[in-house]
Amino acid sequence: MKRALLLGNSDGIGLALTRRLLAAGWQVASLSRRPCPVSGLLAHVLADAGSAEFALRLQELVAAHGPFDACVFLIGRGNDFDVTTFAGEEDVLRVNLLAAITTIRIVVPGMVLAGRGHFVGVSSLADELLLHDCPAYSASKAALSSYLNAIARPLRRRGVAVTNMRLGFVDTKMASARVRPAMVSPERAAAWVERCLITRPVQASRPRRMGVLVRLLHWLQRPGVWLRRCR
Repeated sequence: MKRALLLGNSDGIGLALTRRLLAAGWQVASLSRRPCPVSGLLAHVLADAGSAEFALRLQELVAAHGPFDACVFLIGRGNDFDVTTFAGEEDVLRVNLLAAITTIRIVVPGMVLAGRGHFVGVSSLADELLLHDCPAYSASKAALSSYLNAIARPLRRRGVAVTNMRLGFVDTKMASARVRPAMVSPERAAAWVERCLITRPVQASRPRRMGVLVRLLHWLQRPGVWLRRCR
């Protein structure tokens, strides 16, 4: 029976993915800030990805139940940009980027030793954009996407797949923007992630029509275009 480790499954996409994997016959261990309202888990650990204890609790979970066939990092944090204090900016980067790298450091070596495994990092289509209301979020996702894409090739040679799962707006508490085009349900997003566990792509961007819009916005935000518009 396949064994998965999910990080960030107390609600939203992670909760929906937990239910889908259990229904498909996976054994699921998980870690999140709050309890996961699903029975039948192999194990569940409470820890905040922004805390000092995160790495220790994750190491204990992996030691007790690893190695895993798949690990999905679904933890995400955002904040409103406060130009007067810059409060919370480091926390967003710590959770969205550094906690993901910490997870990779703890989980993936066991996969390499086993010669198999799959790490999925849930990033965002915002990785191509300059989000002036939440710059730390878009910056953290840009760095996460770049890191996942960079490590995919050397790990693939060792039998371990890495997928950069870029999502648009999903109907969760993270979707706080005033305009949310092409927003999808957590269940649909979870189905895309589950599909990636089968197809094992290096990168997947969903929904596709949102990806096209992001490419256009990315072009409009190029420094030369932006500066001309500001004059």
